[in-house]
Amino acid sequence: MARLCLAAPRTVLPGRYAPARRLKYTGCSTTLFQAVGRALAELLTPPTAAHPWQG
Repeated sequence: MARLCLAAPRTVLPGRYAPARRLKYTGCSTTLFQAVGRALAELLTPPTAAHPWQG
C-alpha cells in the first residue's frame, strides 16, 4: 500500500516545523487528479526510518 501512495498520492497532508522541531499538521488537500499525484510522486522519497506517528 505504501508503494502505491508514493507512486500516485491521492491527498496531501501538509505540515510545518514549529518550535522544538515538532511537526505540526496544517491541513489536508482535496483529492488530487491522477496526473497531479504522479507529478507529485516524482518529488517524494520513501522514509528511511519508522513512521514517527505510531499508534
